[in-house]
Amino acid sequence: GNVGIGTTSPTNKLTVSNSDNVIANFSATGGNTPRIIVDGASTDGTGNAAIYLQKKTTAGTASVDFNNGSTQDWSIGTGITTTDGDFRFYNGNVAVMTLDKESAVANTLYLTQGNVGIGTTSPGAKLVVSGGNINVSGTGKPEIAITSTNTGGGSLAFFESAQVWSINTNGGSGADLVFTDSNDNQANIRGDA
Repeated sequence: GNVGIGTTSPTNKLTVSNSDNVIANFSATGGNTPRIIVDGASTDGTGNAAIYLQKKTTAGTASVDFNNGSTQDWSIGTGITTTDGDFRFYNGNVAVMTLDKESAVANTLYLTQGNVGIGTTSPGAKLVVSGGNINVSGTGKPEIAITSTNTGGGSLAFFESAQVWSINTNGGSGADLVFTDSNDNQANIRGDA
């Protein structure tokens, strides 16, 4: 049979129903850490285990909150402050990372603020890669694009302990490609006259 708490018609081995926000509260004494264990042991050998957070409507919320006392530090889930199905990481009420599945660019990961570090814990730019290479590949014609909204154009800089060379354009249609060393010596490749 099934066990029901707050319901007379349990549909599972344990069904808990409550009109309050908090349905169950687990605590431990003596400095122990409370745990909820979902054991995947089964007679058919699959060993699968899962926890389902099921929204009833698109406007609903399915999330896991991480609190420091009564203060919410982090939340992960969908529908926390929006009504779409994107999966987000929230710091307080600010979405800092989104896994986008519903917009024009679906299956996209993006950050709304901060920097990303790979191989470093203190990135000083939007993306910092330390201790390894970057490999760009594709079946078509993969490219790395440097786009600037300024008329001076974008720049590609080469560093040792300091900047050694830079390559940039001097802006405008048919702009020159300018090579500059650390002593500000320049060599130009002319664009369209």
